[in-house]
Amino acid sequence: MKVLTGTKALKVAKTGSSILLRVGAVEREGEPWTLEGTSSWWRRAKSQRGGAGAFRGGRRILSTRVPADRRMRTNVPHIYSCGDVNGVFPFTHVAGYEAGIALANAVLRLPRKSDYTKVPWCTYTDPEVASVGLNEKRANAAGVEYRTLEAAFRDVDRALAEGETGGRSRC
Repeated sequence: MKVLTGTKALKVAKTGSSILLRVGAVEREGEPWTLEGTSSWWRRAKSQRGGAGAFRGGRRILSTRVPADRRMRTNVPHIYSCGDVNGVFPFTHVAGYEAGIALANAVLRLPRKSDYTKVPWCTYTDPEVASVGLNEKRANAAGVEYRTLEAAFRDVDRALAEGETGGRSRC
């Protein structure tokens, strides 16, 4: 994996099973270049792929997502939408969380609502990059009071165990 910093996406095109991404430098001169990858990682809702989908009055809803409110309810009273199909977050742990909310509302009639303020994210690079909740930029924009803490990896048990003590974590 290669991480490109100081670049921006200019154009995306699909050719067969490949995805072509045209990128250029943000703050320096130079010719744009093209990256090629496969679309095998791309996730789409089953309703878009021709799967089960949702129905309204005998008609299938064909779109990339089926929007829901915070209780996972669609605009059709007895249909709930969670996981990849509602388009909020494409994470397995969020899909499980949303399914629990949908189940509580649909079957148990408990008035549960989703709260995405503390969704964990992880990018599997080396070292890994992860976050939970607001980052510094979003906290500033929202007017939320915060403080940041930093820990050197040399002080983290996992980093010591893996022999990867360079770097730091910030929270």
